[in-house]
Amino acid sequence: MWEKDAQPVNDIAKRLFLETNTVTPLLQRMEKEGMLIRKKGEKDARQMIVTLTGKGKALQQELADVPFAVGNAVICDSVTPESTPDLFRMLDDIIAKLSGDRKPGQARA
Repeated sequence: MWEKDAQPVNDIAKRLFLETNTVTPLLQRMEKEGMLIRKKGEKDARQMIVTLTGKGKALQQELADVPFAVGNAVICDSVTPESTPDLFRMLDDIIAKLSGDRKPGQARA
């Protein structure tokens, strides 16, 4: 959505290679967290248009290095059994940041 804002749900689902019934709950959760707004289409009221909020747009900068870091961690020879806990902590922090469940660095309950 950072590449193209104000998209119909079905277009987002197609780009993710998922069904709309899989994407909708994710978008609802993101809307509840204030990352996006969903509203009915002007031309077709059956269509739901998804638009990022300022909070959703701000995540782009915060998460820009995540794909690179995860990719490197997965394919890099430097990932060892000893470094795995650090990788899990990093992934937990990413999930926490995206879900809003807890603050990054905060241990799971």
